[in-house]
Amino acid sequence: MNPTITVDRQHLRYSDGGHELVLSVEWSAVAKTEDCPIDFEIDAGDLQTWTKPAGEPIDPIQREQVLHQIAAHYSKAPSADIIGKKGALLRGVSKFRFSLQLHPTPSYYYEVGRFLAIPMVPATGEKEWHRKYVADFTGITEWTDPKLPLDENHLRLIADRIIRKERIGVTGLSAA
Repeated sequence: MNPTITVDRQHLRYSDGGHELVLSVEWSAVAKTEDCPIDFEIDAGDLQTWTKPAGEPIDPIQREQVLHQIAAHYSKAPSADIIGKKGALLRGVSKFRFSLQLHPTPSYYYEVGRFLAIPMVPATGEKEWHRKYVADFTGITEWTDPKLPLDENHLRLIADRIIRKERIGVTGLSAA
């Protein structure tokens, strides 16, 4: 049976005939970009059990199938990303997610299945945005999770995406 998937201002509802899920959604208030063309985000960070029958565990394989079905359903307008714990990009049409944080908390960059914590330079009292907020790539050679190598070219791509999205400064990358 094909699942029924609907969304309103606060929730996504999924039903496969025997099970139902209700997940929180957050509609995007920022302008769409080529890298992040979504209309809303679906919060699946704690997706371990069905809403109905209440509390019944979701098999991990079935969980992946449900996420895939929801992502495929919302790959066209209105488009959505499925977000996991701590904002992780689980599925969706966006190429990445970035969450700007203030020193001493690192900023967070996500690609599907990958997470990178990027240290921020302490504030120096600057007024200009790109000098006030600076991501420090010094010494980064691997993803935070999973621990996979991260080459200089991909780091530059990440930095370029962050600069385009947030208009912040970056340091710690060698001159090209």
